Amino acid sequence: MQKGLFMIVAVALIFTCIAAATVAPSFGQMDDQMEMGDNTTATTNASSPMTYNLTDSNVQVKLSWQPESINTDEPTKFTYEFLNASTGEHLSDVSYAVHMALDGESVGHGHNGTAPEGIGTFEQQFDSQGSLSIVLESIKVGNSAIDGVAQFSINVVPEFPLAPVMIAGVVLGGIVAASRIFKTRL
Repeated sequence: MQKGLFMIVAVALIFTCIAAATVAPSFGQMDDQMEMGDNTTATTNASSPMTYNLTDSNVQVKLSWQPESINTDEPTKFTYEFLNASTGEHLSDVSYAVHMALDGESVGHGHNGTAPEGIGTFEQQFDSQGSLSIVLESIKVGNSAIDGVAQFSINVVPEFPLAPVMIAGVVLGGIVAASRIFKTRL
C-alpha cells in the first residue's frame, strides 16, 4: 500500500515538473498591449511577427524573425516592415535606425537602414541569453520625419534550455532519496 502511494506521488511530481518547465515563459512572450510614451502603442503576439503602431503618424512597424526561436550562437534574421496603419500597404522610400540591447548592454553597433519598398532586414547573432530590446527610430518616409520610436522586447534563450533537464534531475534525485528513506524499490 505504501509503495503504491509513493509511486503515485512520484509520478504526479514528475508530471507537475514537466508541465511547469514547458509552460514557463519563453522568447517573445509579452502582454497583448503595451504603452510606450505619449504617441506610440505596441500590439504584440507571443511570437513573430510583432507589430508596433506609431499612432500620431499612422505608421505601423511589423517585426518578424527567423528562426522563430532566438537562440544564442545562432544567427537570427530580423525583418522590419513599414506599413500604412490604415490600409496595411507597405510604405515606400523609408529610412530608419536600429539599436539592439541585450539586458541593457548595446549589441554590436547601431544600424542605419533603408527600405525602398517598405521592407528592411538585419542579421544578428547573440553570444548570451537575456532580454533583447530592439528600437527603431529616426524613421522617415520620403522626406517626412515620423514622430516616435518603435520598441520591441524579446527574450534570447540558450540554444538548449537547461531548466527542464535540471528540474527533471532534481525530481529524479528526490524520488531515489525518498525510496531509500521509505526502503522501497522503484
